Amino acid sequence: MRTVASLLCLLCIDLALMASPARGQALVRGLAEGAKIEVRSPAFDDGDPIPKKYTCDGEGVRPPLAWGEVPVGTRSLAVFIEDGGYLKTMWTLWSAYNLPPDLRQLPEGAPLPAGAQEGQGDWGKVGYDPPCPKAGKRTYVVTVYALNAPVDEKVGQAPLPDDLKNAMDLKVLGSGHLRFTYERAAATP
Repeated sequence: MRTVASLLCLLCIDLALMASPARGQALVRGLAEGAKIEVRSPAFDDGDPIPKKYTCDGEGVRPPLAWGEVPVGTRSLAVFIEDGGYLKTMWTLWSAYNLPPDLRQLPEGAPLPAGAQEGQGDWGKVGYDPPCPKAGKRTYVVTVYALNAPVDEKVGQAPLPDDLKNAMDLKVLGSGHLRFTYERAAATP
Protein backbone atom coordinates (compact mmCIF):
# COMPACT_ATOMS: atom_id res chain seq x y z
CA MET A 1 0.00 0.00 0.00
CA ARG A 2 2.85 2.39 0.84
CA THR A 3 4.44 1.69 -2.55
CA VAL A 4 1.26 2.69 -4.41
CA ALA A 5 0.92 5.86 -2.34
CA SER A 6 4.59 6.71 -2.93
CA LEU A 7 4.24 6.18 -6.68
CA LEU A 8 1.14 8.38 -6.80
CA CYS A 9 2.98 11.08 -4.87
CA LEU A 10 5.94 10.94 -7.29
CA LEU A 11 3.57 11.08 -10.25
CA CYS A 12 1.91 14.22 -8.84
CA ILE A 13 5.31 15.87 -8.31
CA ASP A 14 6.35 14.93 -11.87
CA LEU A 15 3.17 16.43 -13.31
CA ALA A 16 3.62 19.61 -11.29
CA LEU A 17 7.20 20.01 -12.53
CA MET A 18 6.18 19.42 -16.16
CA ALA A 19 3.48 22.08 -15.84
CA SER A 20 5.81 24.74 -14.41
CA PRO A 21 6.47 27.54 -16.93
CA ALA A 22 9.83 28.14 -18.56
CA ARG A 23 11.43 31.61 -18.77
CA GLY A 24 9.47 33.88 -21.06
CA GLN A 25 6.47 31.59 -20.95
CA ALA A 26 5.32 32.48 -17.44
CA LEU A 27 2.43 34.28 -19.02
CA VAL A 28 -0.64 34.73 -17.00
CA ARG A 29 -2.58 31.56 -16.10
CA GLY A 30 -6.05 33.10 -16.48
CA LEU A 31 -5.33 34.14 -20.08
CA ALA A 32 -6.94 31.23 -21.94
CA GLU A 33 -10.32 31.57 -20.26
CA GLY A 34 -10.52 35.37 -20.51
CA ALA A 35 -12.74 37.55 -22.66
CA LYS A 36 -11.41 38.86 -25.99
CA ILE A 37 -10.47 42.55 -26.20
CA GLU A 38 -10.14 44.22 -29.61
CA VAL A 39 -6.74 45.95 -29.92
CA ARG A 40 -5.86 48.34 -32.76
CA SER A 41 -3.63 51.21 -33.77
CA PRO A 42 -4.44 54.19 -35.98
CA ALA A 43 -0.87 53.91 -37.32
CA PHE A 44 -1.03 50.35 -38.76
CA ASP A 45 -3.39 47.41 -39.20
CA ASP A 46 -3.05 44.00 -37.58
CA GLY A 47 -0.22 42.06 -39.24
CA ASP A 48 1.09 45.05 -41.22
CA PRO A 49 4.57 46.56 -41.05
CA ILE A 50 4.93 49.23 -38.38
CA PRO A 51 5.84 52.68 -39.76
CA LYS A 52 9.57 53.43 -39.49
CA LYS A 53 8.79 56.35 -37.17
CA TYR A 54 8.12 53.90 -34.31
CA THR A 55 11.37 51.96 -34.75
CA CYS A 56 15.07 52.48 -34.01
CA ASP A 57 15.49 53.65 -37.62
CA GLY A 58 13.02 56.48 -37.06
CA GLU A 59 12.07 58.61 -34.07
CA GLY A 60 11.66 55.57 -31.82
CA VAL A 61 8.44 56.93 -30.35
CA ARG A 62 5.81 54.56 -28.88
CA PRO A 63 3.00 53.97 -31.41
CA PRO A 64 -0.57 55.03 -30.68
CA LEU A 65 -2.67 52.15 -29.34
CA ALA A 66 -6.39 51.74 -28.74
CA TRP A 67 -8.69 48.98 -27.53
CA GLY A 68 -12.36 48.24 -27.19
CA GLU A 69 -14.56 47.39 -24.26
CA VAL A 70 -13.11 45.36 -21.41
CA PRO A 71 -14.89 42.73 -19.29
CA VAL A 72 -17.16 43.73 -16.43
CA GLY A 73 -15.18 43.77 -13.20
CA THR A 74 -12.00 45.16 -14.78
CA ARG A 75 -10.19 47.28 -12.21
CA SER A 76 -6.86 47.76 -13.98
CA LEU A 77 -5.20 47.32 -17.39
CA ALA A 78 -1.73 46.24 -18.45
CA VAL A 79 -0.15 46.55 -21.89
CA PHE A 80 2.90 44.75 -23.28
CA ILE A 81 4.76 45.18 -26.57
CA GLU A 82 6.88 42.12 -27.24
CA ASP A 83 9.08 40.65 -29.93
CA GLY A 84 7.30 37.39 -30.71
CA GLY A 85 10.28 35.64 -32.22
CA TYR A 86 13.25 36.41 -30.00
CA LEU A 87 14.99 33.11 -29.22
CA LYS A 88 11.62 31.33 -29.43
CA THR A 89 10.25 33.30 -26.47
CA MET A 90 8.55 36.65 -26.04
CA TRP A 91 11.02 39.50 -25.54
CA THR A 92 9.46 42.53 -23.86
CA LEU A 93 10.15 45.92 -25.44
CA TRP A 94 7.71 47.86 -23.27
CA SER A 95 5.14 47.32 -20.55
CA ALA A 96 2.73 49.49 -18.62
CA TYR A 97 0.46 48.48 -15.77
CA ASN A 98 -2.14 49.84 -13.37
CA LEU A 99 -3.70 51.76 -16.22
CA PRO A 100 -7.24 52.96 -15.37
CA PRO A 101 -9.97 50.49 -16.39
CA ASP A 102 -11.88 53.12 -18.38
CA LEU A 103 -8.84 54.05 -20.50
CA ARG A 104 -9.36 53.09 -24.18
CA GLN A 105 -6.25 54.54 -25.84
CA LEU A 106 -2.65 55.56 -25.42
CA PRO A 107 -1.79 58.37 -27.84
CA GLU A 108 1.54 58.30 -29.66
CA GLY A 109 4.38 58.75 -27.18
CA ALA A 110 2.07 60.35 -24.59
CA PRO A 111 2.85 60.11 -20.89
CA LEU A 112 0.92 57.51 -18.93
CA PRO A 113 -2.11 58.54 -16.88
CA ALA A 114 -1.70 59.25 -13.16
CA GLY A 115 -1.18 56.08 -11.14
CA ALA A 116 0.01 54.01 -14.11
CA GLN A 117 3.57 52.73 -14.21
CA GLU A 118 6.06 51.34 -16.71
CA GLY A 119 7.97 48.14 -16.24
CA GLN A 120 11.42 47.30 -17.53
CA GLY A 121 11.92 45.69 -20.89
CA ASP A 122 14.08 42.60 -21.20
CA TRP A 123 17.07 44.84 -21.97
CA GLY A 124 16.63 46.45 -18.54
CA LYS A 125 15.37 49.75 -19.95
CA VAL A 126 12.31 51.51 -18.52
CA GLY A 127 10.23 53.08 -21.28
CA TYR A 128 9.58 52.16 -24.88
CA ASP A 129 12.42 50.26 -26.54
CA PRO A 130 11.61 50.44 -30.29
CA PRO A 131 11.82 47.45 -32.63
CA CYS A 132 15.37 47.11 -33.92
CA PRO A 133 16.13 43.65 -35.33
CA LYS A 134 19.70 43.11 -36.52
CA ALA A 135 18.48 41.92 -39.91
CA GLY A 136 15.43 40.25 -41.35
CA LYS A 137 11.73 40.43 -40.65
CA ARG A 138 10.36 40.10 -37.11
CA THR A 139 6.84 39.89 -35.75
CA TYR A 140 5.87 41.89 -32.69
CA VAL A 141 2.80 41.55 -30.47
CA VAL A 142 0.89 44.20 -28.51
CA THR A 143 -1.18 42.61 -25.73
CA VAL A 144 -3.74 44.40 -23.59
CA TYR A 145 -4.76 42.63 -20.38
CA ALA A 146 -7.87 43.42 -18.32
CA LEU A 147 -7.21 42.66 -14.66
CA ASN A 148 -9.64 42.16 -11.78
CA ALA A 149 -7.31 44.10 -9.43
CA PRO A 150 -4.39 46.50 -9.75
CA VAL A 151 -0.90 44.99 -9.70
CA ASP A 152 0.30 44.95 -6.11
CA GLU A 153 2.98 47.49 -5.18
CA LYS A 154 5.07 44.59 -3.82
CA VAL A 155 6.18 44.04 -7.42
CA GLY A 156 8.39 47.11 -6.90
CA GLN A 157 9.26 50.07 -9.10
CA ALA A 158 9.83 49.24 -12.78
CA PRO A 159 9.56 45.43 -12.45
CA LEU A 160 11.15 43.03 -14.90
CA PRO A 161 8.67 41.48 -17.39
CA ASP A 162 8.49 38.07 -15.70
CA ASP A 163 7.99 39.66 -12.27
CA LEU A 164 5.18 41.81 -13.64
CA LYS A 165 3.52 38.83 -15.36
CA ASN A 166 3.79 36.78 -12.18
CA ALA A 167 2.19 39.64 -10.22
CA MET A 168 -0.67 39.59 -12.77
CA ASP A 169 -1.13 35.85 -12.35
CA LEU A 170 -4.75 34.82 -11.73
CA LYS A 171 -5.99 38.42 -12.18
CA VAL A 172 -6.66 38.30 -15.94
CA LEU A 173 -10.29 38.72 -16.98
CA GLY A 174 -9.53 39.12 -20.69
CA SER A 175 -6.91 40.06 -23.25
CA GLY A 176 -6.43 41.04 -26.86
CA HIS A 177 -3.57 41.15 -29.35
CA LEU A 178 -2.37 43.29 -32.22
CA ARG A 179 0.53 42.08 -34.34
CA PHE A 180 2.93 44.07 -36.50
CA THR A 181 6.14 43.38 -38.34
CA TYR A 182 9.38 45.23 -38.93
CA GLU A 183 12.11 44.32 -41.38
CA ARG A 184 15.68 45.55 -41.69
CA ALA A 185 18.16 44.66 -44.40
CA ALA A 186 21.42 43.02 -43.46
CA ALA A 187 24.26 45.50 -43.09
CA THR A 188 26.63 45.58 -46.04
CA PRO A 189 30.38 45.69 -45.40
